[in-house]
Amino acid sequence: MLSIMDALYWGNYAIFMFFTGYLAERSDMRYFLTGALMLCGLMCIILGSAYSLQIHSEAFFIMMESLNGIMQTTGWPTVVAIVGVWFGSKKKGLIFGIWNLHTSVGNILGLAIAGAFVDYNWGLSLIVPGCISIAMALITFLFLIPKPSDIGINVEIASTKEDMKKLSTPSPPLPPPTTTMMMNGQQNDDHHLKVNDKEKAISLWKALLIPGVIEFSICLAFAKSVSYIFLNWLPKFLEENDHLSSSSSAYESIMFDIGGMVGSIIAGLLADKTNSSGLICIGFLILAIPSLFIFEKFSSISQAMNFTLQFIAGFFINGPYALITTAVSANLACKVPSKSAMATVSAIIDGTGSIGAAIGPAITGPMADRFGWNSIFYLSMIADFIAILCLIRVGYQEIRHFI
Repeated sequence: MLSIMDALYWGNYAIFMFFTGYLAERSDMRYFLTGALMLCGLMCIILGSAYSLQIHSEAFFIMMESLNGIMQTTGWPTVVAIVGVWFGSKKKGLIFGIWNLHTSVGNILGLAIAGAFVDYNWGLSLIVPGCISIAMALITFLFLIPKPSDIGINVEIASTKEDMKKLSTPSPPLPPPTTTMMMNGQQNDDHHLKVNDKEKAISLWKALLIPGVIEFSICLAFAKSVSYIFLNWLPKFLEENDHLSSSSSAYESIMFDIGGMVGSIIAGLLADKTNSSGLICIGFLILAIPSLFIFEKFSSISQAMNFTLQFIAGFFINGPYALITTAVSANLACKVPSKSAMATVSAIIDGTGSIGAAIGPAITGPMADRFGWNSIFYLSMIADFIAILCLIRVGYQEIRHFI
């Protein structure tokens, strides 16, 4: 049943991500994100209310988990687009690596809340995050500024110290209009039209044709499947393998996310230094394979060993996943003239990646029951290897450019 709910959640998340990214690009993102957070919170509260209302219908959980997956597609492409426009079109790896800590912090907070309530009232494990989401909707509505231009800031002009000095220097008074200036009026209008064209959102098809979008999307499908297998099932693995309670296994699995937090920052920093996001992802994925093998074989030796191996596995598994969904998506969107492409590109990449996130956790339960937990680790290693193969062309081009 848990695998079915995972499949429904991530399946709907993957499918509707493409539509919500397309819609977000064409909406006021402050209102869009506010409404999204409120609906996500509401879905969690309704789902958690099943405990106190004594609802045991499988149809109810299937329907609510499907709606939950649809509602939560509204968040990711919107926030990537908002953050991306605040830092220009240059290197964003380190900035997004630090910013992306919010995903791991959210995972840790979710596990901590679940661990606090799951043994005596699992409904609160959903109701409390739902209330937090609604509270954040209010904060978003009151304080979010979607674009720098909304408050008169030009990020590209203000990207160097010299330009900052120029911006702080008072402009000379404008001369009176001349015949030449009046003749140039049409040229100014044409320039204005070109600027407006850049503000228009691009279509899904044009976003797919951006070089690298398809490769990174397919790569993310396999990399994200591994990440979400461990996000969803690591507490269950620790519970059965180390004979822990549900709450204790939830708390102990937090170390995997802490490793992912550090990995996302280091991956972003290395991508900025080398200007080779593809090669950095390949390197992390290569090292993720032996880290999974070692974790499966030796994690039960002691708690200290378990924490250390969790940290290492999370570092290499979540590093490329975080890099692709943030900095890579934003940088690929900057390859087209339109300034309104980030939500669409990030929706395509993360939506495709979420197909893997739907399939991986969905087959984990049946596989673990039939073949044991070691089969899940081998499956994850194979998925990471296929993810590496998806970036061969991108890596080869980056090596040539680097040389």
